Amino acid sequence: FLIRVVHRIDRSARHFQRATTFKVYLTNPSLRSALLAPVGQDDEAMGALAETAVVAQWFHDPGPIHYARWDEDEDEAEVEVDLVRLDSDGRPTGAAEIKWSDRYVAAPDQLKGLIRFAKGNGLAGVTATTRSQIAERAAGGVNIRMIPTSVYAWSVGEAILSGGPG
Repeated sequence: FLIRVVHRIDRSARHFQRATTFKVYLTNPSLRSALLAPVGQDDEAMGALAETAVVAQWFHDPGPIHYARWDEDEDEAEVEVDLVRLDSDGRPTGAAEIKWSDRYVAAPDQLKGLIRFAKGNGLAGVTATTRSQIAERAAGGVNIRMIPTSVYAWSVGEAILSGGPG
Protein backbone atom coordinates (compact mmCIF):
# COMPACT_ATOMS: atom_id res chain seq x y z
CA PHE A 1 0.00 0.00 0.00
CA LEU A 2 3.01 2.33 -0.23
CA ILE A 3 3.03 2.69 -4.00
CA ARG A 4 0.37 2.80 -6.71
CA VAL A 5 0.58 2.40 -10.47
CA VAL A 6 -0.99 4.92 -12.86
CA HIS A 7 -1.56 3.63 -16.39
CA ARG A 8 -0.90 5.46 -19.61
CA ILE A 9 -3.41 6.43 -22.27
CA ASP A 10 -2.81 8.00 -25.67
CA ARG A 11 -3.84 11.45 -26.87
CA SER A 12 -7.29 10.15 -27.79
CA ALA A 13 -7.72 8.78 -24.23
CA ARG A 14 -7.51 5.18 -25.42
CA HIS A 15 -5.80 2.48 -23.42
CA PHE A 16 -2.95 0.54 -24.96
CA GLN A 17 -3.52 -3.13 -25.73
CA ARG A 18 -0.24 -3.97 -24.04
CA ALA A 19 0.44 -1.76 -21.04
CA THR A 20 4.21 -1.58 -21.08
CA THR A 21 4.56 1.97 -19.79
CA PHE A 22 3.20 3.30 -16.51
CA LYS A 23 4.10 5.64 -13.65
CA VAL A 24 4.64 4.57 -10.06
CA TYR A 25 3.74 7.01 -7.28
CA LEU A 26 4.24 6.94 -3.54
CA THR A 27 0.88 6.98 -1.78
CA ASN A 28 2.24 9.58 0.64
CA PRO A 29 4.77 12.17 -0.59
CA SER A 30 6.38 12.49 2.84
CA LEU A 31 7.76 8.97 2.40
CA ARG A 32 10.35 10.41 -0.01
CA SER A 33 11.73 12.73 2.64
CA ALA A 34 11.65 10.00 5.27
CA LEU A 35 13.63 7.62 3.06
CA LEU A 36 16.06 10.02 1.41
CA ALA A 37 16.36 13.59 2.67
CA PRO A 38 14.16 16.60 3.27
CA VAL A 39 13.30 18.65 0.18
CA GLY A 40 13.27 22.44 0.16
CA GLN A 41 10.83 24.46 -1.90
CA ASP A 42 13.55 25.40 -4.40
CA ASP A 43 15.01 21.88 -4.79
CA GLU A 44 14.89 20.27 -8.20
CA ALA A 45 12.94 17.31 -6.78
CA MET A 46 10.08 19.55 -5.65
CA GLY A 47 8.27 19.35 -9.01
CA ALA A 48 8.02 15.56 -8.85
CA LEU A 49 7.07 15.75 -5.18
CA ALA A 50 4.28 18.23 -5.94
CA GLU A 51 2.96 15.89 -8.64
CA THR A 52 3.09 13.00 -6.18
CA ALA A 53 1.13 15.00 -3.59
CA VAL A 54 -1.68 15.78 -6.04
CA VAL A 55 -1.87 12.27 -7.45
CA ALA A 56 -1.87 10.85 -3.90
CA GLN A 57 -4.98 12.93 -3.18
CA TRP A 58 -6.69 11.48 -6.24
CA PHE A 59 -5.93 7.95 -5.02
CA HIS A 60 -8.71 8.44 -2.45
CA ASP A 61 -11.31 8.73 -5.21
CA PRO A 62 -12.77 5.38 -6.32
CA GLY A 63 -12.44 6.21 -10.02
CA PRO A 64 -9.21 5.42 -11.86
CA ILE A 65 -6.73 8.11 -12.84
CA HIS A 66 -4.42 8.01 -15.83
CA TYR A 67 -1.76 10.04 -17.53
CA ALA A 68 -1.43 10.66 -21.25
CA ARG A 69 1.78 10.51 -23.25
CA TRP A 70 2.30 10.38 -27.00
CA ASP A 71 4.73 11.29 -29.77
CA GLU A 72 3.45 14.39 -31.54
CA ASP A 73 5.72 14.02 -34.54
CA GLU A 74 9.24 12.93 -35.39
CA ASP A 75 10.80 16.35 -34.70
CA GLU A 76 9.27 16.82 -31.28
CA ALA A 77 9.82 14.99 -28.03
CA GLU A 78 7.01 13.12 -26.32
CA VAL A 79 4.10 15.20 -25.08
CA GLU A 80 2.52 14.43 -21.70
CA VAL A 81 -0.46 15.33 -19.54
CA ASP A 82 0.12 14.48 -15.88
CA LEU A 83 -3.43 13.64 -14.82
CA VAL A 84 -6.48 12.54 -16.81
CA ARG A 85 -9.87 11.54 -15.42
CA LEU A 86 -12.15 9.33 -17.51
CA ASP A 87 -15.88 8.64 -17.16
CA SER A 88 -17.33 5.13 -17.14
CA ASP A 89 -17.42 5.14 -20.96
CA GLY A 90 -13.71 5.98 -21.17
CA ARG A 91 -14.19 9.60 -22.25
CA PRO A 92 -12.03 12.30 -20.62
CA THR A 93 -13.85 14.43 -18.06
CA GLY A 94 -10.85 16.42 -16.89
CA ALA A 95 -7.14 16.92 -17.32
CA ALA A 96 -4.46 18.62 -15.25
CA GLU A 97 -0.81 19.49 -15.60
CA ILE A 98 0.98 19.59 -12.26
CA LYS A 99 3.74 22.21 -12.15
CA TRP A 100 5.83 23.73 -9.39
CA SER A 101 6.42 26.96 -11.27
CA ASP A 102 4.62 30.23 -11.93
CA ARG A 103 6.13 30.68 -15.40
CA TYR A 104 3.12 29.22 -17.22
CA VAL A 105 0.87 32.00 -15.93
CA ALA A 106 2.71 34.39 -18.27
CA ALA A 107 3.13 31.79 -21.04
CA PRO A 108 0.15 29.38 -21.02
CA ASP A 109 0.81 28.42 -24.65
CA GLN A 110 3.84 26.46 -23.40
CA LEU A 111 1.44 23.89 -21.91
CA LYS A 112 1.32 22.25 -25.35
CA GLY A 113 0.41 18.73 -24.25
CA LEU A 114 -2.44 19.91 -22.04
CA ILE A 115 -3.84 22.17 -24.77
CA ARG A 116 -3.61 19.50 -27.48
CA PHE A 117 -5.20 16.88 -25.26
CA ALA A 118 -8.06 19.21 -24.30
CA LYS A 119 -8.76 20.24 -27.89
CA GLY A 120 -8.53 16.68 -29.19
CA ASN A 121 -10.96 15.39 -26.56
CA GLY A 122 -13.45 18.24 -26.44
CA LEU A 123 -12.48 19.57 -23.00
CA ALA A 124 -13.37 23.26 -22.83
CA GLY A 125 -11.43 23.79 -19.62
CA VAL A 126 -8.47 22.16 -17.90
CA THR A 127 -6.28 22.81 -14.85
CA ALA A 128 -2.61 23.65 -14.52
CA THR A 129 -1.11 24.04 -11.09
CA THR A 130 1.37 26.74 -10.18
CA ARG A 131 3.67 27.40 -7.30
CA SER A 132 1.80 30.40 -5.89
CA GLN A 133 -0.39 32.20 -8.43
CA ILE A 134 -4.08 32.00 -9.32
CA ALA A 135 -5.17 32.91 -12.84
CA GLU A 136 -7.48 32.09 -15.72
CA ARG A 137 -5.84 31.93 -19.12
CA ALA A 138 -6.91 30.94 -22.62
CA ALA A 139 -4.49 29.30 -25.00
CA GLY A 140 -5.25 27.54 -28.25
CA GLY A 141 -8.99 27.87 -27.66
CA VAL A 142 -8.79 26.13 -24.27
CA ASN A 143 -9.55 27.74 -20.91
CA ILE A 144 -6.84 26.95 -18.38
CA ARG A 145 -7.56 27.38 -14.68
CA MET A 146 -4.27 28.01 -12.90
CA ILE A 147 -4.20 27.38 -9.18
CA PRO A 148 -1.42 26.81 -6.63
CA THR A 149 -0.53 23.13 -6.25
CA SER A 150 -1.28 23.20 -2.53
CA VAL A 151 -4.74 24.67 -3.05
CA TYR A 152 -5.51 22.18 -5.82
CA ALA A 153 -4.45 19.22 -3.65
CA TRP A 154 -6.63 20.53 -0.82
CA SER A 155 -9.63 21.07 -3.13
CA VAL A 156 -9.34 17.52 -4.51
CA GLY A 157 -9.33 16.11 -0.97
CA GLU A 158 -12.24 18.34 0.07
CA ALA A 159 -14.31 17.31 -2.97
CA ILE A 160 -13.66 13.61 -2.43
CA LEU A 161 -14.56 13.81 1.27
CA SER A 162 -17.76 15.73 0.55
CA GLY A 163 -18.76 13.28 -2.18
CA GLY A 164 -18.59 15.80 -5.02
CA PRO A 165 -16.47 15.76 -8.14
CA GLY A 166 -12.81 16.57 -7.59
